[in-house]
Amino acid sequence: MSSSFSIAASRFSAIAEPGFLEEIRAHTASDEEANSIVRGIERLGGDPSIRRYEMTPTVNQRKYHGAPSVGWSVRAVRM
Repeated sequence: MSSSFSIAASRFSAIAEPGFLEEIRAHTASDEEANSIVRGIERLGGDPSIRRYEMTPTVNQRKYHGAPSVGWSVRAVRM
């Protein structure tokens, strides 16, 4: 299973850059999971009180065909 990682909130402005998505993809090894994490970061927004975003893998309990085996929670760590 993948391991937890974090990204500095100062990188929020780089969210549209291809390198940002590539960095997340390197941690998840999945385009779908990387895109899901980026959407989570976008939902949290660029609040100046956020110091970093922490991504934690969780095992999905979904049993239907095609469901990813790992989901990711995205948490904003504030000052």
